[in-house]
Amino acid sequence: MNTILSIIVPTYNEERKQDLFEFLDSVARQTYRNIETIVVVEKSKSFYNALLQFIKENGLNVKAIFSDGLQGISYSRNLGIENALGSLIAITDDDAILSPDWAKTLVETYEKYPEAIGVTGEALPLWISPQDSWFPKALYWMIGCTGFRGWDTQKPTNVTSGVNMSFRAEVFRVEKFPLALGGGASAQGKLGFPNEDNDFALKITGIIKRPIIYNPKLKVLHKVYPHRLQSKYIRKYAFWQGCAEARYSDMWYAKTERKPLRFNLLKDLSIDVLGSFFLNYKDAIKKTKVIIPTFIFFSVGYASYKIWGYQQLSRII
Repeated sequence: MNTILSIIVPTYNEERKQDLFEFLDSVARQTYRNIETIVVVEKSKSFYNALLQFIKENGLNVKAIFSDGLQGISYSRNLGIENALGSLIAITDDDAILSPDWAKTLVETYEKYPEAIGVTGEALPLWISPQDSWFPKALYWMIGCTGFRGWDTQKPTNVTSGVNMSFRAEVFRVEKFPLALGGGASAQGKLGFPNEDNDFALKITGIIKRPIIYNPKLKVLHKVYPHRLQSKYIRKYAFWQGCAEARYSDMWYAKTERKPLRFNLLKDLSIDVLGSFFLNYKDAIKKTKVIIPTFIFFSVGYASYKIWGYQQLSRII
């Protein structure tokens, strides 16, 4: 396997410097070696300089790019892609940890499925506070991990995980990540429309008519800090997710599958909470306190988008 795999990692928060360094360590431990890593740093020149020093001291094959253009995760991803040499381009987060065989599994999946335009896998929570592990699996998407799929075999799909996604390089000659979506250096938490990853995946599979392959063996750990479980963060994320869902209902490449997904989410949450009441009623109460505001603010976001649309919402909020 001589395929060059380019890994794009946007970053902006100097407080996550140690997270980024730990991520780069996990790249260095990959059993597949033909890897090019590109880190795009926005906003902080001191962070960029610290990264350059870390790369030099550890002899890493990492290309660091300082972005002084538009801020935001989509712009940084697109900038990294423009500078990538690989025929396969993977995208993840600066607080992720790759399993040692991650790159090998990814490349092997592309070789097994030549028709695939992308490959994705699971993003599992790495709890910074272990006592937070009660969080409902069906809401993992709210904390930067994959929603509970229950898939245990390789399958075609048209969605992806933002912290564990990859595409063939030629895909980006057709479409780029949408600049109007996603958080970034100017965002606190998840302010603004999320789902730039799924928006891209849904659109590109709709245009090219070729699948993304989900491989359950392709796993990353994604750090979950306690602030993601705070009520303010959950309310805000749920609101914007509701806006995104309403937007999908109007889009030709997304609207057909959304109702079954919402039904399965409700079913999974109900089973999760009912099971917890028998096993640990305190966890069941915690889950209920998350689920209720999630559905309320999701519904408000959905209705708000239907009433005002994106442009007017951006001015109001």
